[in-house]
Amino acid sequence: MIIYYNEKGYSFVIACSPFKMFYDTRVENILMVPINIYRAFTPTSDVMALWKLCKLIRKEQFDMVIGHTPKGALLSMLASKYVGVGTRIYYRHGILYQTSKGLRRIFFKMIEILTSYCSTSIINVSRSVEEFSIQNKLNRPEKGIILGTDGSCGAFNPIKYSRQFIKKQDVDFFKNENQIKPNEILIGYFGRMVNDKGINDLINAWQILIEKYSNVKLVLAGEYEERDGLPKLTKDKIASNSTIIYLDYVKQLEVIYASLDIFILPSYREGLPTVILEASSMEVPVITTKVTGCVDAIVENETGIFCTHDPKNIAEKISFYIEHPEIRKLHGQNGRQFVLEHFNQSKIWEDFENKVLKL
Repeated sequence: MIIYYNEKGYSFVIACSPFKMFYDTRVENILMVPINIYRAFTPTSDVMALWKLCKLIRKEQFDMVIGHTPKGALLSMLASKYVGVGTRIYYRHGILYQTSKGLRRIFFKMIEILTSYCSTSIINVSRSVEEFSIQNKLNRPEKGIILGTDGSCGAFNPIKYSRQFIKKQDVDFFKNENQIKPNEILIGYFGRMVNDKGINDLINAWQILIEKYSNVKLVLAGEYEERDGLPKLTKDKIASNSTIIYLDYVKQLEVIYASLDIFILPSYREGLPTVILEASSMEVPVITTKVTGCVDAIVENETGIFCTHDPKNIAEKISFYIEHPEIRKLHGQNGRQFVLEHFNQSKIWEDFENKVLKL
C-alpha cells in the first residue's frame, strides 16, 4: 500500500519496532526508523518511545501522522499533537478493551478515548467498530472515516488470494507433507493463538467432532503469545491430538487456504478480520461469531454462518458444512464475489487517497 502511494508521489516515513520483516522489506525512497514500541505498557520504554517520536516528527516536519495498533496509535497521536502536526489520523483496528474486565477495562477505555481525542480523524476498519465507538462515546461521530462501502484494513489483495493462481501440486505437497488423506475434511484457523480468538472453545468443540467423524483434521496456523496466552491444558490438547496440525508462523498462507474445506474464527473481538476475507476470497466458507468486526466480514447463510462461543454450537456448525458439501461449495463461491464487490484493494486505495491523503 505504501509502495503504491510512494510511486504516486507521496513521501512516507515508517517508525515502528524493529523485527525481521522490518529489515527484509526496506524499500527505496521510504525511510524506516526503528523505535521500540512494545505492546505491553512499560512506562520507561513508552516515555523513551514518545520522546523519539517527537524528535522524529520535529525533524521531518510531517504534514500528516497516521498511527496504528493501540500503543503505536496512542504514542504517535500524543507526539504529533504535542509537536503541532495539523492532520493526525488514528487507524482504529478494533476495540482492545471489549474483552477486558475491571480496572483493566477502565484503563484501556481511557487510553482509547485519549487516543481518539488527540487525533483529528479516525479510520474505523469496519461499520460495527464505528457503531461501537459512537455508542460508547469514544469520539465525536464527525471524526470517523470508513473506507469503501464496508471498511477495510487497507492491505487485502483479492487477486493474490485466488484459487486460479494456486498450483495443484503445491496443494498436494502440503497435504502429503501433513498426512492429510484425500477423503479427509480440512478445517482451518489462522491467527494469533490467544484466548480472545476463541481457541479454547474451538479445541473443546474439536473433542466433540472427532468422536463423531473419523475423516476430519484441524489446521492451526499462528504463534502462541504470552499476552492473553492460552492455558497449558489447551496447548497440551493441541500438541497431543493427531487430528490437529499446528504450523506456528506461516509466511504464505495461500496454499493452505486452497487446501481447506472450511474456515473458522470463533473470536471474541475483532476490527475487521482479514483472515475471513482471505478465506472467502479463496472460496472457502466461513464460520465465525457475531462480534464486532466479524459481523461485517460475512453475509449470513450466503458466504458463511455464525456460531456462538458454546463448543457444542461450534461443533454443530462445522457438522452442518461437513454434511452439506453443496452448500459449502456455494457459500465459498459467494464469498469470493462478496469480497470482490466490497473489499477490492484498488477501490479501497482510491478511497484512502481521496478521504485521507488529501485531507
